[in-house]
Amino acid sequence: MKVQARLNRYRRSAQKVREIFPVIKGLNAMDALLQLEYSKRGDALDIKKLLESAVANAINNFKLKKEDLFVENILAEEGKTMKRWRPRAYGRAARILKRTCDIIITLEDKNQDAEEGAEQEDPSIDKEKETKEAKKPAIEKKKLVEDKKDSSDVKKASKEVETKKKEDK
Repeated sequence: MKVQARLNRYRRSAQKVREIFPVIKGLNAMDALLQLEYSKRGDALDIKKLLESAVANAINNFKLKKEDLFVENILAEEGKTMKRWRPRAYGRAARILKRTCDIIITLEDKNQDAEEGAEQEDPSIDKEKETKEAKKPAIEKKKLVEDKKDSSDVKKASKEVETKKKEDK
């Protein structure tokens, strides 16, 4: 079971936020919380709060165990950019871009992966059937080609008959 939590319009650029993701991606949820707690980055505490929210969603909404959760995926997408102006010399103005990002954390249950693995064996059998069915049209194409060859033989035979008729006349 996949559980998500979102943080929209987080007031840091996505590029800066993404730097901490490789540290926690794939870790157990509890280990990821520890990594974020002791990280020196300023945005680590906000991501920690988001991860705690995702764990709470999993426990309360889906009745999953805290120990079985791991960070499957975490991404930071570009959010809206606030445009501001800064006064410059000679009455000019310079644009300031205050970037935001949307962070999405996806947690997954370790036990659920094993169950899904057993279920995925059945679709592979279906794929084999589909490939066999896909091969059938190729055979039909060969038959069509043979029919065309036969039709060309018929055309040749009809031409021969016509030439014989002309010779007889």
